Amino acid sequence: MTIAATLLLVVALTWLSCVDIREFRLPDIGTLLLVAVGILLSFARGGPNLAVAALVAAALGFVSLWIVAFIYHRYRGVNGLGLGDAKLLAAAGAWLGPWMLAPVVFIGAILGLCYALWLRTTGRRLSSETRIPFGPFLSASFLFLWCLHVAGLV
Repeated sequence: MTIAATLLLVVALTWLSCVDIREFRLPDIGTLLLVAVGILLSFARGGPNLAVAALVAAALGFVSLWIVAFIYHRYRGVNGLGLGDAKLLAAAGAWLGPWMLAPVVFIGAILGLCYALWLRTTGRRLSSETRIPFGPFLSASFLFLWCLHVAGLV
């Protein structure tokens, strides 16, 4: 079951990342499917209590990035973070649990900053108007931490 779930995760995150790079959006069909699968996996591994914990972690993931997006929009008057990113973090919460939400965001942010630095060093001018999709970096972080989780390292 773990191998099949990991393969599904790889395919879904790859597809979501490709769409986000191309269109700057994360489709609900992918993000919400991952949330549902994460909750079902939790139920299969630990019954109703673990499924409820996965549901709570998904809600925390969504709300945490929703708050960031809300504050940014309120302050700048434009969207800076889409709700697809919040739904993707909800999926990470459902798969990994609430304690892994901060590491997923932290690693994703570091990867995003490294990408921005690479763009800058290759001559691309960056400004407050530059759009960089966050989904691929969240996806990479999510998958990395899932692999560590499966290996029993986190």
